[in-house]
Amino acid sequence: LICGTFYDLHENCFLVPMILWLFYFIEKDNLKGMIIFTILTLLIKEDAPVYAACIGLFVIVGKKKYRNGAVIFVTSVVYFLVVTYFMGKYGLGIMDSRFTNYMADASKGGLIDVIRNFITNPAYVVEECFKPEKLSFMFYMIFPLGFLPLASKKVSGLILFIPVILENLASNYKYQYSINFQYVFGTVAILTYLAIVNYSELAEKTRRFMAGFAICMGIILLPVCAMQKSYYFDIYRTEKQWINDLDEAMESIPDDASVVASTFFLPHLSNRDYIYEYPYDKGADYIVLDLRFDEVKEEDIDDLIKSGYEQVKKIRSLYVILRKK
Repeated sequence: LICGTFYDLHENCFLVPMILWLFYFIEKDNLKGMIIFTILTLLIKEDAPVYAACIGLFVIVGKKKYRNGAVIFVTSVVYFLVVTYFMGKYGLGIMDSRFTNYMADASKGGLIDVIRNFITNPAYVVEECFKPEKLSFMFYMIFPLGFLPLASKKVSGLILFIPVILENLASNYKYQYSINFQYVFGTVAILTYLAIVNYSELAEKTRRFMAGFAICMGIILLPVCAMQKSYYFDIYRTEKQWINDLDEAMESIPDDASVVASTFFLPHLSNRDYIYEYPYDKGADYIVLDLRFDEVKEEDIDDLIKSGYEQVKKIRSLYVILRKK
């Protein structure tokens, strides 16, 4: 969780409390609480139904609470279908491009293609899920929990590993199987629940050993993981003037203006009625482009100027601000 929060404040962060509260009400056998936190989980983002639907299956198979599990599962599936429809009709669709490794033709394939290959070619799925870099990822996910998510004779617990497979291991999008990004938040919540439940069912001697092992691994791995992020502090200290320049540039844009901005400038400019991410819209009063990562070319700026914008301010290799004439 620590490494993922160094990247940015992502909506996936909310998966952790919502899923853990959902499990709490499942353990309490409180249907009203389950419904509330199923809905809150689903509202976080379009792929949240994957977590909720698997939890519903777990309640049906593992808890033998057929009504409660069916409510969670059916609500999740219906929500997913509705959201998928509207995102396809009014947006850019769901991010099935992160599963092109299951598409015969990435330009023509879609979610149906992915599902079909998942079912018909399990050997290929296993090969994709257990590549060396993904085994390393699972090491970081399981070891600090002392293998407790796997320490159960109940097969039903394996249902809760389905989100780990679908959200992390199956994709060829490298950020989804890295603890340094937000894609682990939902699965961390599920694995933590499994660890707690399995711990409670172990014999005292086994419990003590596995808990001790988890603590030791946590102590060993925490500095290893956290030290990877120490460069953020160095950047803040050494590039203070650079950061001040960016802040001043963002503040120079009128609050009532509509803005198109590069990804990492959006949060600084978000307190306004209309803001869009570049390059998905180019018709706002102001366009603010990030020049730090070579994603915006000089010809892109020239094209915008030709289309009716004027350059207001530019710092080479940092940013450029354009205003509609």
